[in-house]
Amino acid sequence: MHPTTLTATTPLNASARREAWPPELLQVANGIAQPVAYVGRDHRFRLANTAYAAWFDREVRQIIGHLVPEIIGAEAYEAS
Repeated sequence: MHPTTLTATTPLNASARREAWPPELLQVANGIAQPVAYVGRDHRFRLANTAYAAWFDREVRQIIGHLVPEIIGAEAYEAS
């Protein structure tokens, strides 16, 4: 099983990253058993469900806003 990463088409600023998602969307994302993340054009995580966070042994708050290589590792990022 591999995490699914979706790419954003428009960048958001830091405060928008934290507040842009309606609670219903977060509930749906966390209801999915598979790891799911949404990454912006700036290569920062905008959304990650609890399964994605668990995949990397982190909490969601430790992922949102961070660059992809900071979470998945530089080697994995370069290989993708």
